[in-house]
Amino acid sequence: MMFKKMNKRAHVHSLCNFFPKNRKGDKLISVYWFAILFMIAAAVVYMVAIFYGAPKNISEQESKILANKVAECISEAGYLKERIIGNNYFKNNLLAECNLNFDVEDFKEWKDKPQYYLEVAIHKFDSNLPENAGEKLFNFSIGDINLKTDYLTRHTEKQRVGREIDMIVIHVTESPDLDSALQEFAGTPKSIHYLIDRDGEIIPGEIGEEEVAYQTGNSNVNQRAIGIELVNLGDKCGATTGYCSGCKSICQDANKGEEVGGVFWEKFTPEQITSLENLVSGIVSRYDIPVDKEHIKGHSEIDPSRRTDPGPLFGWTDFLANVKNEGEKTGLGRNFYVIDKSNNQYIVKILPLIGKKEKNEA
Repeated sequence: MMFKKMNKRAHVHSLCNFFPKNRKGDKLISVYWFAILFMIAAAVVYMVAIFYGAPKNISEQESKILANKVAECISEAGYLKERIIGNNYFKNNLLAECNLNFDVEDFKEWKDKPQYYLEVAIHKFDSNLPENAGEKLFNFSIGDINLKTDYLTRHTEKQRVGREIDMIVIHVTESPDLDSALQEFAGTPKSIHYLIDRDGEIIPGEIGEEEVAYQTGNSNVNQRAIGIELVNLGDKCGATTGYCSGCKSICQDANKGEEVGGVFWEKFTPEQITSLENLVSGIVSRYDIPVDKEHIKGHSEIDPSRRTDPGPLFGWTDFLANVKNEGEKTGLGRNFYVIDKSNNQYIVKILPLIGKKEKNEA
């Protein structure tokens, strides 16, 4: 095969022919790329403006991360690590085990006032005391104590709505569906703060939390309580007459009921109970209501002569435990149970606070 030799001038000429000169086209392409670069630059500027121009409080997220880190380095598979309390140097042991460094000398803005606070305590387990926290065995704190003062002020002051709220009453509607329940409330003096449908949907009642709901026959309870209705047939689960003539087919025939003491009761759905736990957790947090049977009651406990709700299928023990757990998850601190190798029981309490208020704060 023969290859024709091409000199440099001819080669350059052929390339020029391959890429023809088009000054107008070149200008269009330049404008096109300039527009793209301009839009990219504008997008970057916009995103930076959003990030730095719309402050976001990230202190809670950072505090929870710190709490989890400390919890993980203190315990392992439910056991308290021996090297944490192996001698009297609890603080040094913990800082070393958790690989924590609170030396802030290099941070000019933190030099005069550290923007963090960490408190860790290990208590003997005592089932007779609140949070099961007995005698304090080990503890230490480090950082700005003012952050703790501010935190406790915000989280222990009750929300004021013009009346003292310290109770929650749980009801069932004894109606086939949500629409029937809403119609019943519309046609009577009765009122409620919240309804929860079988699918877990939470529907605000016709009045707000700041108003008194006529939910029980006890006016003192009405003044103090938030009322929550669950859409559920209760002991009408097996009814075949009156307004609930179809309840048997809705509940009992569909295997959604359970017999207790010769009476059929409708079962509560998991979605409904989960929504109730979340709702109640928020209420007790807002009004500082203790999570116990003295302050969270069923309607039958208020009006025992005429009411049976929420009935024997309502799992009070699990419900109250889950409300407590949900409350602990939403707080900044961590309280948890551990044992040592000798099966001694402890409660660990961690309170971490990060004082950085905004992501763009100087």
